[in-house]
Amino acid sequence: MLTAENNECHVYLYDGSFEGLLTAVFEAWGDKNFKDICAHANLRPGFLDSNIYVETDDAKAERVSRWIRTKVSESVGNSIYEYFAAEAPNCEKIIYFYLRACNRYGPTVDDHLTDPAVLNFANAQKPIGRERNKMLGFVRFRELDNKVLFSEIATEYNHLMYLGSFFFDRMTAIPWMI
Repeated sequence: MLTAENNECHVYLYDGSFEGLLTAVFEAWGDKNFKDICAHANLRPGFLDSNIYVETDDAKAERVSRWIRTKVSESVGNSIYEYFAAEAPNCEKIIYFYLRACNRYGPTVDDHLTDPAVLNFANAQKPIGRERNKMLGFVRFRELDNKVLFSEIATEYNHLMYLGSFFFDRMTAIPWMI
């Protein structure tokens, strides 16, 4: 929000890690001139933007993480991490406003779909979940000459962590790679 005495918008830049994002959320929480949070690599400078570089602080990140787990819920924390790990575009701003909604509604945050921040977060997760389920059902392996099962996939979002753990639990005795 622009004010008459200060017409700049603050964009919080972090290192791209989840802890960096939580630190940036911590720093941006009370900022009336907040505009966005983004990783250094994804910066698109704006005309009136004032960039604020946030150094990752594990203590601040842990405070935000602990707040999510204790005041909201463990499942909301997991949803936020899964959404961030999928590397969806503009996920930081959606997460920031969703966390603001978490502050208002607490553990029942996902019941408040009339709130634009909650609805944006729910809608942003849908294509990621659909693609992950599709990958779990349709990934096929072929055997290489050295008896290793190999699957080459192309996804819009980053699901490797979840696909890896899914197949690791099911194919422990067979060497494989995705």
